[in-house]
Amino acid sequence: MNFLGENLGETLGILLAVWWPLPVGLTALALLAVATNERPPKGVRILCGAAGAAILLASLVIVFRALLE
Repeated sequence: MNFLGENLGETLGILLAVWWPLPVGLTALALLAVATNERPPKGVRILCGAAGAAILLASLVIVFRALLE
C-alpha cells in the first residue's frame, strides 16, 4: 500500500477524470497567450491560436456533454 491507496492505477484514473479540465484549460490558455503576443512570428501565432481555440472548444464540448447527460 502506498500513500495513494491500494490500487495506484485506479486512484490516478479517478484523479485524472476529476482534474483533467485544469491542465487542459491551462494548456489552451497558454497557447492563446502565445497567440496574442507580438513577439512570435505570425505563423506561430496563428498555429498557437488555432490549437488553443480547438483544445478549449473540444474540452468545453466534452464537459458540457458530460454535464447534460
